[in-house]
Amino acid sequence: MNLGNLKLRHLLLLVAICFVFAVVFLAFLPSFSGGEEFSELWVLGPNRTVEEYPVAIMVGESHTLHLVITSHVPSGGEYLVNVKLRNQTDPAPNSDRKEPSSLKPIHEYQMVLAEAEQKEVGIVFSFSNIAFGDEICKISRVLFDGSSVSVDKELRWDEDNEGFYCQLFFELWIFDEDLSDYKFDGSNVGIWLKVEEES
Repeated sequence: MNLGNLKLRHLLLLVAICFVFAVVFLAFLPSFSGGEEFSELWVLGPNRTVEEYPVAIMVGESHTLHLVITSHVPSGGEYLVNVKLRNQTDPAPNSDRKEPSSLKPIHEYQMVLAEAEQKEVGIVFSFSNIAFGDEICKISRVLFDGSSVSVDKELRWDEDNEGFYCQLFFELWIFDEDLSDYKFDGSNVGIWLKVEEES
């Protein structure tokens, strides 16, 4: 056997060994093809756009919103959307720390989504039993999709914005198998509403 054939054999053996090590190494690497796991939550106006949100709300006046939830979780999940109403001093959720608002939900929506599935929920709401004072406005009831909910929410006059304001907001929760309960996802959206007296 000449020296050239021996070098070629050693080179082929080295390439084969490197190939085997590469295959074994790659087999034990975690798969990153799935990307980041997250869910999306949007609130759209009556025409399914990010425009034409209701701004001024009067007693008994119905308004429509569209809530959109998208799952980017590989196995999908069971979702809960808590609807809450807050005045300007009530606690808001903290998305960075994944802490929900401590306010009690006034309505909720539940759904199951597969991976990459999107669902839309049409919401019709109105405020009833609103009492106006000089510096205070009190909302007693909110109607969601025909169901009446007692809220007893007190709003104070906002000098800077010249009105009584509240925020209708939505928190996204996902069922956690380990906890056997829903866990706040950190996602939340909301719209500020100006409550006005009838003319």
